[in-house]
Amino acid sequence: MEQVDNPGKWCQYTYQPKYSKGQYLGHFTLGGATVVPENENGERRCGGWQFYYDEYYANEEDLKNHVCAGANSENPLLDSRIGKLDIGCKAPKEAWSHN
Repeated sequence: MEQVDNPGKWCQYTYQPKYSKGQYLGHFTLGGATVVPENENGERRCGGWQFYYDEYYANEEDLKNHVCAGANSENPLLDSRIGKLDIGCKAPKEAWSHN
């Protein structure tokens, strides 16, 4: 497992060995997802996208457009993010289904 590129520090059971005709090919993620390898600058980029497996910090543009500021694993459903299907209808937060 020491040779496996594991940027997210996932547990060893995230990867499984793969064989073809008895030949070991390496360890791969269970779903077949590809871990984007690091480039010479230590960044993980592919097709114009940068991948963060650990410690992503949003910049100002991301905070404004793509990040639900204030949400976290303890409180993912913020009042400021309540959608409205009908202007005259607003369900209380307690009525939301968390399942």
